[in-house]
Amino acid sequence: MTALKTAKKYHPWYWYMKLRGFEGFMTFWGSVYAMPSWENNPTLIAHEMEHVRQLKEHGVISFHIIYLHYNWVHGYWNNPFEVLARKAAGDTRTEEDWDGRDRSSVDVRVGIVITLAVLALLFV
Repeated sequence: MTALKTAKKYHPWYWYMKLRGFEGFMTFWGSVYAMPSWENNPTLIAHEMEHVRQLKEHGVISFHIIYLHYNWVHGYWNNPFEVLARKAAGDTRTEEDWDGRDRSSVDVRVGIVITLAVLALLFV
């Protein structure tokens, strides 16, 4: 099982999650980070571990291409990978319950651009 790490304020993933409003995040290679105070949340852990399972099933490159495509076409909330992760975690929140954050197509596309920029930095 992939170990969940707490994102510290000096770590780039902390600021990425904070900017995107995420409590947890799986990196390109499958490492999982949680915001402080979320590292023991069973729903978050189950959600992120489902993404790790998806990554292993599809492979690193394919998973991320498919994930970005789903985000572009369906938006974050309706991304089939996210739907499955919420289901695996027993997360019953609706889109309206979800902290009131705007997940419009514009927001999703900005998130994709940010994600691609972060991924590019990994390979520079």
